[in-house]
Amino acid sequence: MLIDPLVPRTFGGWFGRVFGLCRREFGRLATLAAGPVVVTAAYLVALNAVRQSPEQLRQRFAEAAATSPTGAVGPGAAFEIVFGRMLPIMLIFVVLLLVAGALYEGAGFFLVLRRAVDQPTSTGAALGFAVPRILPFIGWTLLGGLMLVLVTAVPVLPGILLHIGPLVAVGALAATALGVLVGVTVFSSLFGVVLLDRAGISRCRELIRGRFVATCGRMLVAALIYLGYSIAAGLIVSGVAAVIGAGLVTAILQAVVMIPALVFQVAVNLVTYAELRNREKRAVSTRTLAAELISSPAMAVRASS
Repeated sequence: MLIDPLVPRTFGGWFGRVFGLCRREFGRLATLAAGPVVVTAAYLVALNAVRQSPEQLRQRFAEAAATSPTGAVGPGAAFEIVFGRMLPIMLIFVVLLLVAGALYEGAGFFLVLRRAVDQPTSTGAALGFAVPRILPFIGWTLLGGLMLVLVTAVPVLPGILLHIGPLVAVGALAATALGVLVGVTVFSSLFGVVLLDRAGISRCRELIRGRFVATCGRMLVAALIYLGYSIAAGLIVSGVAAVIGAGLVTAILQAVVMIPALVFQVAVNLVTYAELRNREKRAVSTRTLAAELISSPAMAVRASS
């Protein structure tokens, strides 16, 4: 029996395929990750250019309080003082990062799947696959994120509004449980569902049926690895910033250290999705998924280019 390059049968198989994919495809995925990395670096540089020092903030708060009839700074004025200069930049770059992230994820799926079945492809073909899926990718990702925010925020609101400590604690427990349920159900397969199934969140629920506990364990391990790397990378960047100060070099370094995390993200998303598809229907293999990339004539033309 041949071993499928991306479809695991056990947790060990999942773990090995994730890191095997990271090792084999790191260079190619890192090249694709240049898009989100450059956008992130530009965002950090732009934000540093308008960010106010603590002294400037204190001065602006003092001036606002001096001109206020009550001598106090209202919430609206305080928000404008702190975020007024940064908000337009943040909004612009959120859109750019969403687009760059969608392009990277889509192109990464295409590139890895084609290479896994010995069908070499180009970066242009990979981006050509991703472009038509940008809007659905962003839309479903935002909807999934909104659902996650709602199920984690709503349970704690009654306790907070009523100032009842035990109710806040119960709400926090409920929010954690619902957050795990929705987060694993949606984001364990959403990117594969959008890119290959051309479907949405209802399809994610179908795939996770009967596999929630196993998939939750895999997502927990992935989250812990991601968190550990983020902390280590953050400490490195902070150390550099402490020596040379916040500036262009620090912004570039902060963006560059994202690359391993972005490669890991594609590996986890693709291998987890492949496993769920195979568990749903045993005949599904990496070759099946690669064939679905070019299921339309337009995609077939792009893939052969």
